Amino acid sequence: MQPGMRRSRRILRRAALITLIVSPLALLTLCLALEHRPDWYRPAFLDEQGVQSARRDATNAVDQFGDQLVRRRPFDVVLRDDALTTWLSAMPHIWPDAAQALPRQLHDPALRFEPGAIRFGAIYDFSGWRALVSAAVAATLVDGGEVIDLRLTEARCGSVRVPELLLGRIVDPHLRPAASSAAEQAPASATAPELLSSLREVRSIYQLCRGVGIRNRFVWPNGKRPFRIDRIQIDAGELRLRIEPL
Repeated sequence: MQPGMRRSRRILRRAALITLIVSPLALLTLCLALEHRPDWYRPAFLDEQGVQSARRDATNAVDQFGDQLVRRRPFDVVLRDDALTTWLSAMPHIWPDAAQALPRQLHDPALRFEPGAIRFGAIYDFSGWRALVSAAVAATLVDGGEVIDLRLTEARCGSVRVPELLLGRIVDPHLRPAASSAAEQAPASATAPELLSSLREVRSIYQLCRGVGIRNRFVWPNGKRPFRIDRIQIDAGELRLRIEPL
């Protein structure tokens, strides 16, 4: 056997041995990364007392918003991510119709406000396998404040970022039916018909990643009072909105 051939065989054997050692470690690392739950993910687990407290807080927030609109002067709304996470957990009890619009496989939702983005995460159950799926969305005013641009900036499974192409292959077949279902579940007195109309038109992840424009005009159901959002500021833990009654 030629010396060159012996060296080639030794290299191949070493490469095969390294592959046998590294592949299981790489697979284990990937599995751990897919199942990883980052520190920001803190769902609220509520007992009956917690549900009642969340109901009162949500009702008070809604009433205060309506009262401010009646005064017909611009005002600020500050929303905290921990409060909204609590409301999301209580949603099946507070807004059962809206809760039914969410996929059954998703549970234990949580929100996190980060500088410039809103991050939503929930546990996804599939045939006994569980993982945290999350998405970050940026919301900005464009066209002189006439339009709100919603843009998907990131999607993750655990701590692994999901590429747009792969995300589209997974989500696109289910995106339009889910959007239609959400729109149908919304009450006739929905605050934002423009949002629901835009939701029906979303057909692919590509659209969400490039931005979905929503007309910046909303109608508060109680009293049919119109308003717009004059400023959107997303900081760590807080979402600040400047509301202008019309």
